Amino acid sequence: MGLALSGISLFTTRTFTTISDSLTQLMTYGFTIIGILCIMLRLSLPLTCIAFISVWLIFLLTRTITKHTRKLFAQQQQILGKLNGQVEESISGLNMVKAFGREAEITEQFEESNARLCQVATKAQI
Repeated sequence: MGLALSGISLFTTRTFTTISDSLTQLMTYGFTIIGILCIMLRLSLPLTCIAFISVWLIFLLTRTITKHTRKLFAQQQQILGKLNGQVEESISGLNMVKAFGREAEITEQFEESNARLCQVATKAQI
């Protein structure tokens, strides 16, 4: 009973501390951003507009690139999973592969899968 109460107390304390710290940081960052925005507007309205337009364009460009590369990274992980499974099966069944003389076939399958992984990974990174 005491251990459960101690755990609940610790959890409650940590939760309260996390929320308190997060709220403090949120308020600090909020006031900082508002202050910087006010100073930017006071110093130069045209430069402030240029800065916001630049940030918005970078945001749109990043979102567009992310939509495209998300599919490629997912495909890369799928191919990598298949390749890992193939390697694991080949290693665990190494005696069977050698017994039936399938080393060349297994090596060819691995090289094909690895080449496909390299193609997709290169596209995802570029």
